[in-house]
Amino acid sequence: MLLACAAVSCFSAALPARDAEAERTIYDVERELNECRNLLAQVRGEQAALGSRIEELKSRSGAAEELIAAYTEQIEALEAEIAINAQLKESYDLKRAAVNAQKDVTKRDYEYRLELYKGMMQFIYENCEVTEFELLFSSKGISDYLTRKDDMNEIMGAADEIIKHIRNDISDLEILDSQLEEAQKSYEEYICGLAKSELEKQKAVDEYRTIAASLGLDADKLREDYAGKNSRVAVLSARIKQLENERAILYAASSDFGWPLPLGTYYYMSSGYGWRSDPFNPYSGRTTFHKGIDLACAGGTPIIASKGGIVTLACTDDWGGGYGYHVVIYHGNGMSTLYGHMCRAPSVRTGQTVQKGDVLGYVGQTGSATGDHLHFETRNENVTDAVGSHSENPGKYLPKGFY
Repeated sequence: MLLACAAVSCFSAALPARDAEAERTIYDVERELNECRNLLAQVRGEQAALGSRIEELKSRSGAAEELIAAYTEQIEALEAEIAINAQLKESYDLKRAAVNAQKDVTKRDYEYRLELYKGMMQFIYENCEVTEFELLFSSKGISDYLTRKDDMNEIMGAADEIIKHIRNDISDLEILDSQLEEAQKSYEEYICGLAKSELEKQKAVDEYRTIAASLGLDADKLREDYAGKNSRVAVLSARIKQLENERAILYAASSDFGWPLPLGTYYYMSSGYGWRSDPFNPYSGRTTFHKGIDLACAGGTPIIASKGGIVTLACTDDWGGGYGYHVVIYHGNGMSTLYGHMCRAPSVRTGQTVQKGDVLGYVGQTGSATGDHLHFETRNENVTDAVGSHSENPGKYLPKGFY
């Protein structure tokens, strides 16, 4: 009972306030009916979602212990993998340090030999740049010449040895650089693997905690919410039935002419009966006499007979004197109605007898029109309008409260 009262309260709050003293019209009832139907569809959708969650919880709770055990095993395996990756990282840290140390030693040796070689080349350039003849003639004798020549050859040989060592050092440095690059690549791969394992472990831990925390705790709350939705569905369904009855009573009592669009159709009156600015030349300042009302709505909306009678014209010409595809029904006593701008040829034929509510065609914009709408006219042979024809204001005959 409390749930039902709460549902009624929520339902009432969702609807717009209206003056209790104002007279109810078909339009008022129709608007409230559409709001109730939309609200009912929303509540049923929420109820279906709750039902799905309840079923899901049942299936999860049945396998909960197995799932928790599986997560526990997965977490332990990931922790072992993390430990292995951490050890491999440490080994590659040591390898990288050893390669870097060896590289530093080789580089220092290379720099020492390079400086030594530069010094020898400077000495040769400054002291030994003489030709064989200059060496011979500047010597004190053959013995002095041979000694000086041996010294020169010894210096050049030493320079050649230094060059060989320098080349070896360069080759060693290139090998060490390659080893360091390979070690760095492997190191980065294990770092990436370590981070991935950490993330997978954290995800598994979070999922484990979520399942463990929610298991068996949400079921009562979900069932309570589901029961509340059931109460709201019952209240809304009863209100919809009440509104449908109210609408039928108002519609039957309002007029023998009915609304030319199905009840529940979204529409607005884009042009009323009588004098208006020319819609096709809005800046001309001209006025024209509009012999009916224009009801703008979605193209393809059914058009229904406002009253029973005989079809005196079912126009199959898409211009139709500006009315496009249209239908005229004679109701007796000089009264007839016109339904214009259908999207295709009428669904009835000339001479056919129709009943109130029969489908005559579908809304469109054939003929002289600026958009999808129904042009509806009421004609009375016993009256004359401002331009000498027999149109009358449809508001005189249509049910009250539609516009």
